Amino acid sequence: MYEMKDDIFYEYIKKYDKLSLDYVILSADDDEISHKKAVIKAISVLNTRKRVGNCYYYKKSPEFYVDESKMTCQKCSNENFFEITPEKIYGYTAEEICYCDAVLYFIPRRTFTEKDFEKINHVLFPACYRKDLEIYRWNDEFSDYFNDGKEGCGAAMWSIYDKNMYRFVIIGTSVTD
Repeated sequence: MYEMKDDIFYEYIKKYDKLSLDYVILSADDDEISHKKAVIKAISVLNTRKRVGNCYYYKKSPEFYVDESKMTCQKCSNENFFEITPEKIYGYTAEEICYCDAVLYFIPRRTFTEKDFEKINHVLFPACYRKDLEIYRWNDEFSDYFNDGKEGCGAAMWSIYDKNMYRFVIIGTSVTD
């Protein structure tokens, strides 16, 4: 499994440089398709980046750990994953954060529109393939990647396996104010 650094999505997402989400696109060239392995690999990829979430690491890359024994996940509905939901008035608990919330309502607040959300997902997950995606939501206890978000605006991670494109997309957020 390796990061697909030349995927067109990475070029496309540059226009959304204020978006506080981390996207990692991985090949799924192994015989065994493992969401857990993909998430672990994604954390290792994030360790090579200078910007993670809404934090910049000017002197060195972050060094997030992974404790596999604490990793748990829940299967997500494909339909609900792409649903646009209204902003919550009283904030978010870790279990309540959905992908839409992280794009539209996290810092910077209300910078992006529902159309932006749809455009990003159209490039990343073409609508004709969405019914075949495998989507899991991960807990936020297995890595210190989530620490900023737990103390700030929120933390979440999803692994999406695209059977048609033979790739994983890992989406994470850990946002502080």
